[in-house]
Amino acid sequence: MSPISLRTVLEGLEGQELVLGLCLLGAGLVFLILGARIFKVLVIISFAFVGLLLGCSLPLDGVLTLVAGVIGAVGLAVVSTFCMKVAVAVLSGGWSALVVVAAAPNLNLGEDPTLILAALAFAVVVSLTFVVYHELIAAVMSFEGTLLFLSGLVIFLSHNSVMWGYFRALMLDTPFFMGFIILSGTVIGFYVQVAEMQKKQAGTSG
Repeated sequence: MSPISLRTVLEGLEGQELVLGLCLLGAGLVFLILGARIFKVLVIISFAFVGLLLGCSLPLDGVLTLVAGVIGAVGLAVVSTFCMKVAVAVLSGGWSALVVVAAAPNLNLGEDPTLILAALAFAVVVSLTFVVYHELIAAVMSFEGTLLFLSGLVIFLSHNSVMWGYFRALMLDTPFFMGFIILSGTVIGFYVQVAEMQKKQAGTSG
């Protein structure tokens, strides 16, 4: 099982067009601020993106790769539309398992313990969907929004060689720095969205 490399992610983002960075920043803010309010649309978009990645990763050539990606995107988007609660559960559990896999190299975990912990994380979070459904939605949307916002920020910083050299070294040399930033963004977004939900519920009950 190949670990998720932060270096590979950064190399893929640095030097990308500023327009893409702006789009990612905007999308990140939408997920962070409005995620719980329009979560159905955002969950469908998330699954469409997953389907696109899965389809494009198939061992096909040329146009067939793009066709497989489109079919995967449309297929998962349609399925998630009609099974929203299950889609939220799978999306939440999938991200939790992916976080475990990403953190494994820094924790010096072997392959088998990593797989076991990832499976446990997936199962626990999926089960939580049926207990704290709306809160879990806010957490997932905030997490995805933080990742999108940071991706856009990386693109912008990479166009300034001085700043990018400093931040790139900080992110690569201090593994827990990125984890702290992602956690902070997720927590902030979560509380913003939960406060909005509580305000809406208070207005409805009043």
